[in-house]
Amino acid sequence: MEKETLFVAVKWEILKSLSKGKKSPLELSQETNSSVSNISQALRFLELSGLIKSERITNRDKGKPRVMYSIAEDTAYLIITTEGFTKKEQVKLTNRKKTLLKIWLFEHANLHRFIEKAYENIEQETPNYEGILLNKNTLPNIELNIIPKEGHYKKIKPITYDYNNITKEITYVENNWETINQNPEYYYAIHDPLLKYKQG
Repeated sequence: MEKETLFVAVKWEILKSLSKGKKSPLELSQETNSSVSNISQALRFLELSGLIKSERITNRDKGKPRVMYSIAEDTAYLIITTEGFTKKEQVKLTNRKKTLLKIWLFEHANLHRFIEKAYENIEQETPNYEGILLNKNTLPNIELNIIPKEGHYKKIKPITYDYNNITKEITYVENNWETINQNPEYYYAIHDPLLKYKQG
């Protein structure tokens, strides 16, 4: 089965919806404005490919769905086209790989290496965090907001980093989800495994 066909039209809308949590076929039908029969057919293809999984609900309440669908595992489908090297590959993602992909997909490519460096410094200084968000209001300077695990915050000193003859100061701020989600448009989440960021 060619994987590319699974990332188009209603199948792609289903994957985007399931990335936010478990859904029933009826819920997916309502969200995508597609018929339940079309959704059911797309779900079969996606499940056969291993991209999603189904869970049968036992002892369900009256009127509740019998089957719920969710993303099977964290993966990326990469299409690489470079001089001398082309490849299509589906790879499993760790939390670290997901964070790096989010950095590389950030709209300002000239800042990618600086954000990477800022993230690498957090890894070395404090592994006990549940969220890392870039403050877009401070750009082109780099400020990462860290949501620590309860009782685990360690203040990280600013650093100066030079890359391609450009120097930037990288700063770190302790924050919390409540404050972040009051103005979500100010931030770009690079690490949010618990899906607590309400995207702006």
